[in-house]
Amino acid sequence: MATPSPMATPSQQRFLDAKLPRLTLIGMSGSGKTKIGTMLAQQGWALHSVDYRIGNHYLKPAIIEDFKTRISTALPTLKRLIERDKLRLDFAMAPDSIEVLSEFVGMFGNPQKGGLSRSAFQTRQRLYAEAEKKAMLELPAMIADNDTSPFVCDSTGSVCEIIDIDDPNDSVLRAMVDQSFVLYLRVDDKHEATLIEHQLAAPKPMLFSKPFFEKHCASRADDDPRELLRDMFPKLLAERRHHYEKLAALGGTTIDSAQAHACRHSEDLLKLIAEAQC
Repeated sequence: MATPSPMATPSQQRFLDAKLPRLTLIGMSGSGKTKIGTMLAQQGWALHSVDYRIGNHYLKPAIIEDFKTRISTALPTLKRLIERDKLRLDFAMAPDSIEVLSEFVGMFGNPQKGGLSRSAFQTRQRLYAEAEKKAMLELPAMIADNDTSPFVCDSTGSVCEIIDIDDPNDSVLRAMVDQSFVLYLRVDDKHEATLIEHQLAAPKPMLFSKPFFEKHCASRADDDPRELLRDMFPKLLAERRHHYEKLAALGGTTIDSAQAHACRHSEDLLKLIAEAQC
């Protein structure tokens, strides 16, 4: 285990001294959470992928119904088979491949350009937020059931949207901070453009707070969803940075995303955590 710096906080010290460390990764989509989570899982850590849990469990029935509707609209013959229960749909996501979930959550914007209407988008946002909260609240039980290996939670980029950071008794906040060490993978300004292109090339599910949506998105229902995403992503990143920093300060630390991406072994990551200045 890495040796903590002389300036290590009590939570940092406890994490690094733990026989079975417990870690929750936070940060924007593309910051390296899934890469780090997958690397740790390959080295024996128990992995809780929140998006995987959302898509493969909590939202799976809704996703299947949505796909049934799409197929029925495009292919009437298959619609009849589905209605007569002669054809059943199913899917299984991989922890590092969540395109099915991303497609369901969708993007706000002109439906003729691949976007969702306001009502459809807000319905999907509500479903996703409810599912994300349920998946995060599984942390205490999952950690309690795992007494043989280290544990890592690969949270979503929007975890800060389902937490009331000013409420010390917020249930998701308590599940994270009381049960694990929170590691924020911070993306610097130089790599911000890379995050935007990453999101456009391989969209991840995105959850917006109501005030953010009303301020930056609501008036642009006729826009191309990809152009809207490109315009508002830097604003979303700027807003979330503050929330991520506060979460990490409550029970964890912050490291640069670029440093995290360079890690090849759990010891590399633990060394960064030990050297981090909280």
